[in-house]
Amino acid sequence: MQNLINIVTRFSENKDVKDNLIATSLEGLSIVYFQSPTTTQPVVYTPTLCLILQGCKEARIGSRRLQLHPGQAIVVSHVVPIMVCVTEASLEKPYLALLLNLDMNVLRSLYKNVTAFAGQASHHVQDQTPKALEVGYADADLIDALRRLCLLVDAPLDAKILAPLVMREIYYRLILADHGAMLRCMLWKGSHANLISRTITHIQERYTVPLNTSKLADIAGMSPSSFHAHFKAITGTTPLQYQKDLRLLHAQRHLMEGSYSVTAAAFEVGYESLTQFSREYTRKFGASPKHDFLKI
Repeated sequence: MQNLINIVTRFSENKDVKDNLIATSLEGLSIVYFQSPTTTQPVVYTPTLCLILQGCKEARIGSRRLQLHPGQAIVVSHVVPIMVCVTEASLEKPYLALLLNLDMNVLRSLYKNVTAFAGQASHHVQDQTPKALEVGYADADLIDALRRLCLLVDAPLDAKILAPLVMREIYYRLILADHGAMLRCMLWKGSHANLISRTITHIQERYTVPLNTSKLADIAGMSPSSFHAHFKAITGTTPLQYQKDLRLLHAQRHLMEGSYSVTAAAFEVGYESLTQFSREYTRKFGASPKHDFLKI
């Protein structure tokens, strides 16, 4: 673990930091970097592996509150809104984490090849209630694979040949990990996790229009009551709140980029009432949309 921290620390020195992220030459791999604790902020996580190397973080998804420490790997299987804050970071010892975006198509292909494991999982996965975000301590094999991936950042020729192979090894180890249960559920076609992921995609693509929960239940192939129960169990929130969070986060991005006025941002993300938008925005972010617009 310390070897990996040293590699990432060296790479982070004198690098451009944008939105507390340091991009690397490897697609999908970046470094999270904070030099001080932060306030709690809402973010949308996509399917991701995040390995905390240094410092501490807190994440809230629904009613779950997770205290995250060095050596823990966060695995996100669905696109979900989460409240996060860095709780331990300093100039001398910044918060460091590796962030690896997960390619679900590669994961599905690999999962099919792990035939013995997939066959076993299919008998039990339907009875599980996975969470869209799970946490567990990374084992030595996963840490070593991530270390070898990081060493390829400054070796473009090696990276071209070896990076896809190391990525597949990382995916393989995530599928087998104890905290990879929800990935296994997600990858099995008939599981609740897989069915709910279809409705999440539907909401993402149409978050600006009124939500039709009956249609979402039909997409999932569930009764309305069963759909609501499984959606909340997996994402930690209701379909309506999920859509609201997406709308507000997109509106915040529009305002912070200066590309929309407050009124235009509200209508762009699907609000019909400016008063309702301002009220829900302020409740979500702790500041009015006008305040955030004027900060730019």
